[in-house]
This record gives sequence, C-alpha cells and structure tokens, in this order.
Amino acid sequence: PAPMAVTPPAPAIEPPEATAPGQAWLKQLDPSSFLLQHGTASSYEKVLDIQRKHPALKDAQIIAAYRPGEKLAHFVIVSGPFSELNQGYEASKRPGIPRSWVRPTRGLQELLKSPT
Repeated sequence: PAPMAVTPPAPAIEPPEATAPGQAWLKQLDPSSFLLQHGTASSYEKVLDIQRKHPALKDAQIIAAYRPGEKLAHFVIVSGPFSELNQGYEASKRPGIPRSWVRPTRGLQELLKSPT
C-alpha cells in the first residue's frame, strides 16, 4: 500500500464552514428550550450520512460541539427547538425520524466553544 500523506497539524481545530449556520442558529435559541438530537459522530461526513438516509431530517441543523478537555469537535445533528420536553418527545415519534433523544438547548450551547 502507498504511504499515507501526512498533513501538518492545523494550529486550531476549526469546524467545517458548513456548520456555521447551525452554530449561529443554536446561539440565538432560548437556552431553556429543548432540542431533538438525532445522532452524533466524530466526522462531519458521518453526520451528513445520517441526514441523507433520513429525508425527514432535511431541515435538521448540524452543530460542531466540543466536549470538555477535547480539542476535536464532534458533530451533532439536531432539530427543534421545542419549548417543552414533551414536544420534543412527540417529535421524536414522527415517521421517518431515526431513534433520537431530547436534550436541553443550554447543554449544547455550552459545547459550542473549543475548550482552551
């Protein structure tokens, strides 16, 4: 097999530009609302695959989030927001929605920034 190309490490880990609209959308949400999370993956492409496989998620947002102590983003696909927990649970039962879970918006908003 051919040797793998080595790319120098980037000085800062930046989420793909494609997540910018999702980041902006998330920032302006009411922190006390709820989101329906449809999946999470370590790569943007994997989350896009989830979205492609489930046409019902065409309007879902892809967010680059940072877990405490991790420099690399993970990618989360969410829809909402819902003002009440129950609305999120009801939305998760809609046809075409993959197994999803409801999470507080505030929790995801707190993961938007890369830990320094």
